[in-house]
Amino acid sequence: DPKYTWGITNTLKYKNFSLMFFFQGAGGYVKLDEFQIDNVFGDTRRNTVKKDWWSVDNPNGTHYANDQNANKFSVPFYENDAFVRLKDLSIAYNLPAKALVKLKMASLKVYVTGRNLATFTKYKGLDPELSNNYGLPLQRDLLIGVTIGL
Repeated sequence: DPKYTWGITNTLKYKNFSLMFFFQGAGGYVKLDEFQIDNVFGDTRRNTVKKDWWSVDNPNGTHYANDQNANKFSVPFYENDAFVRLKDLSIAYNLPAKALVKLKMASLKVYVTGRNLATFTKYKGLDPELSNNYGLPLQRDLLIGVTIGL
């Protein structure tokens, strides 16, 4: 469980335009990254994930040597799971009153909304919010809509 979670939202308006954003984040915890587990096999055919393997020529490698006996105790990789995510972003335009009178409408708003547009993290797995890396990757959505008041 994270030590803290947070969120911030605001709506900025200028004339008939509005911009709404919502950022969320969490931090203060570590999580197992299943994608970083080595799973070294004797045959190189199954070693398909390109990693920075330790070797005599590469002493600063981030993973154990590419050898079946390199990680005898199966030490897992834990990573800082802190993140900041742009969860929602909406841009809207309200038609001016003069145009609404001609259209015989009380209101008309045209908007574009994006969800989960960006995640900032050092975590190397799929999504820092997933309980494991076997779930679906983070869904990004884009919605274009119109709200009409008669």
